[in-house]
Amino acid sequence: MKKIILPFAAGILVLTASALPGRAQSSKDDNYVKNEKPVDRRAGNYLVATGSSASAIDQKAVNKRAVKEFGRTFKSAGAITWYKDAYGFMAYCTIDGIKNRSNYDKRGNWLYSIRSYGEHQLPRDVRARVKRVYYDYTITGVQEIQIDDKTVYLVYMRDDKVCQTIRITEDDMDVLDSFQQ
Repeated sequence: MKKIILPFAAGILVLTASALPGRAQSSKDDNYVKNEKPVDRRAGNYLVATGSSASAIDQKAVNKRAVKEFGRTFKSAGAITWYKDAYGFMAYCTIDGIKNRSNYDKRGNWLYSIRSYGEHQLPRDVRARVKRVYYDYTITGVQEIQIDDKTVYLVYMRDDKVCQTIRITEDDMDVLDSFQQ
């Protein structure tokens, strides 16, 4: 069941990310994802959606369990921005140039985390797997999704004619999205 759910979640995430406006080298804060539906582990329903119903809140208004868990996971986080929406809490921070987002339900339970970074922060073994097949492509960005005990990489790449999103799991690599420029 998890082998079906995890690729589905990554696919939904890619579709969501591709619908967001491009912002190369933007000086604006990257808090552009404002609303997310929760991860319902009982139903096996992993959904990520965008919208505009979340609002920034003070850390004092966040569930204490979420704050504690976030602090344990991101010990060196500096400026943390918390958001609350109808489903729970989201925390955003940047550590060593890597943008981090963690989502928690209303009770403060961790749901998933997304790290966004460039080609050079991609683990060497993952980068080697990609470059072995797509050697003529330039990697333009990476999203590392941690959900349950799994890690999924979404690698955004392009050449002169095609843009592609490659999904990489522990034992699989496939094209999630591809389009002509």
